[in-house]
Amino acid sequence: MPYILSIFLIALVSCCIVNLLKQHYIIQLAGISFLITYLVLRLYSLSRSDVTLNEFLNCSIPAMTGVAACLTGMVLGFWVFPPIRRKINRVLTKN
Repeated sequence: MPYILSIFLIALVSCCIVNLLKQHYIIQLAGISFLITYLVLRLYSLSRSDVTLNEFLNCSIPAMTGVAACLTGMVLGFWVFPPIRRKINRVLTKN
């Protein structure tokens, strides 16, 4: 469980950093598509053998946690970070 929580926190912090960019959603969508592609390929490799539920969950939950963190970061990027970006732009344009 700490492993999954650390994946979520690292992905969420990186999404929050990316949210400072104007077109943050492009990078976040690329991250989500990468994680989903990784998950599909990983599950395909597991489908060639007998898989237990534990193996399936150990394979899929970390990638889905990363996707959830990216989606949470996108929500923050559309609702919370626009005022922060405007303040940063005002400070940078004054100098």
